[in-house]
Amino acid sequence: MEDRDWAWRELEKDIDLYKFYLDLLLKAVASVLAITGAITSFYFAHEREPLFVYSLLLPFIINAGFCLICGLSVGFAQVLRRNHYEICTKAGVQNAYEMSPLPGLLYLCSVISGVIAVGLATLFIIRLLR
Repeated sequence: MEDRDWAWRELEKDIDLYKFYLDLLLKAVASVLAITGAITSFYFAHEREPLFVYSLLLPFIINAGFCLICGLSVGFAQVLRRNHYEICTKAGVQNAYEMSPLPGLLYLCSVISGVIAVGLATLFIIRLLR
């Protein structure tokens, strides 16, 4: 009985942790995209100024870093999902909560940030050579 109580506490902790990670990811994506959009729109509004091309470096660095963070976090999210299924079995829960959206969203955010970083780097290089 004590093992089952432990499993229920772990299950509750896993669900709270999952909700926290999902919330944090959505807020981080919104922040990264807002910063990237604001700085790139500022650049396009002032693209005739030769030194403003360097304003593209900050969103490039942010998106490249976010791409790496999300890409590396996919593995950890999959471990959390696997552990959740094991704990559900110990707790006697027959239908485990689905935790696959977190690794999928992390992968999606990694790809999107990578594409944005490559686009910004390409634009930066093209504008420098112009």
